[in-house]
Amino acid sequence: MEMRRILVEWMCEVHQKFKLCQETLFIAVGIMDRVMYAIDVPAEQLQLLCSTALWVAAKYEEIYPPHLKYFAEVSDGAFTKIDVLRMEETIIKSLNFKVTFPTRSQMLLAELEVRKTPVNRLTHLAQYLLELSLVQPWDEK
Repeated sequence: MEMRRILVEWMCEVHQKFKLCQETLFIAVGIMDRVMYAIDVPAEQLQLLCSTALWVAAKYEEIYPPHLKYFAEVSDGAFTKIDVLRMEETIIKSLNFKVTFPTRSQMLLAELEVRKTPVNRLTHLAQYLLELSLVQPWDEK
């Protein structure tokens, strides 16, 4: 559990560095969780998995996603562009090409829209709490 928290925090830092939209981060964390549930990822490849999950999510969600080389460079030379491409293949296969899913962020936005909630301190607080919840996996009791 501690390793997952560290990985999510690292993903948040990379997400901020690339100035990606919030939904990209939620999709990337979801991809990471689902891949780790589906297959056994060696500890030395967890950072590669996280970086690649961010890249896959960015390609799906962002209008102009960062180039592949930047996702390889965030590791300080721990892996290459080829490694990212291979991990992308592993991710896609392990998820049976089902990359996206309803995220916590989408559910909050839908709820706020249904309730016609104006943007105020309460909505910002809800968004903040949602971001804090990223370090908690869905199935943790």
